[in-house]
Amino acid sequence: MMDQKLRPIEQQLQYLLNKADEFQAHILYRRDNLQKENFARVVPTFLRTCQPYFTYLESTARSSLPQRTPLPVYIRSRLLDFSQQLCARLEQLVLTYALL
Repeated sequence: MMDQKLRPIEQQLQYLLNKADEFQAHILYRRDNLQKENFARVVPTFLRTCQPYFTYLESTARSSLPQRTPLPVYIRSRLLDFSQQLCARLEQLVLTYALL
């Protein structure tokens, strides 16, 4: 049952990871500098798009409100793992973007 609840969150993660890969590939393999520069303008927007997802993952996993029952360790660790995966992929994208 817990995996079913995590499935939509994981699907969102996969979507964002795939988009990050797509953006990085465009930046790396486009030969036309004007196309690279135009496409690279999308990267900051994409990063801002990822922020609410990060906020959700981190705040949900780390929430310690007294009136709420804490999430099971398994769920908290999965959410933090999702956050770490996306963070690592976005770091690669930003480093590639910075080389333009």
